[in-house]
Amino acid sequence: MINITDINERIKTDFGDKASDAFEILKDAVVKTDYLNHQRIIRCIIFLSDKNIEKLKSNIQTAINDPRDV
Repeated sequence: MINITDINERIKTDFGDKASDAFEILKDAVVKTDYLNHQRIIRCIIFLSDKNIEKLKSNIQTAINDPRDV
């Protein structure tokens, strides 16, 4: 799933001690919704989340509804 170095590093940097939670949330979303498994969409979700787990969840839901919205 998320095996791209820059994405992994951004998650670690942005979410710090909650990075493992962020990885799990993203992994679960990608497993459930395969069309989210694109580097561009994942990068957009992370960027828009602004280092906030709740925003991450919200942006994932937005992307599930319509990936063009992220």
